[in-house]
Amino acid sequence: MLMSIMQNKHIQIILVGTSHTLQCGNQTKCNETDISEFRKFVSSLCDEQKVKLIAEEMSLDALQHQGCLSTIAAVVAAEKNIAHINIDLTCDEQTALRIDDSSLARVALNLYENTQSSYMRNVLYERISHQIRERVWLARILSEGVSPTLFICGADHIQNFHNLTKSINQEIVVAARNFPDLLVDR
Repeated sequence: MLMSIMQNKHIQIILVGTSHTLQCGNQTKCNETDISEFRKFVSSLCDEQKVKLIAEEMSLDALQHQGCLSTIAAVVAAEKNIAHINIDLTCDEQTALRIDDSSLARVALNLYENTQSSYMRNVLYERISHQIRERVWLARILSEGVSPTLFICGADHIQNFHNLTKSINQEIVVAARNFPDLLVDR
């Protein structure tokens, strides 16, 4: 029964991994060529795939942290009249869920020896925070109900997000695992 329900409607997700500094077009940390190439890449993906929604692992908090007002993809979306959403949890949402950096650092200090706490904080962040956030992103994309959706996130989320999306029988194509590295599935 569940499989027949899941087969009714597919949301196609086109996945692009990159660094958040490049995603934001941070000119102090990225060279102009990479920024320009990323902009062209996002724009051509939107044209080629007839993208109707661009979703990003981003929040207003993260934009401020990166020192920018918008992302490259948000600018492309505005120029092409494509819907755009930031779908990451805000700092307040992460804190409420106790998956923010400070909360996980406290857990690591409480559970592990001082010599291991920094390493374990990173492990906890990847295995707890990342997985919760990735599920929230997918839920937010699916709740939009728009296909195809271009989703841009940090390169370290590509494999997990791909597997998660496939596990619920949705269509996903990886266009870049870590832009500007080699492109895939095109």
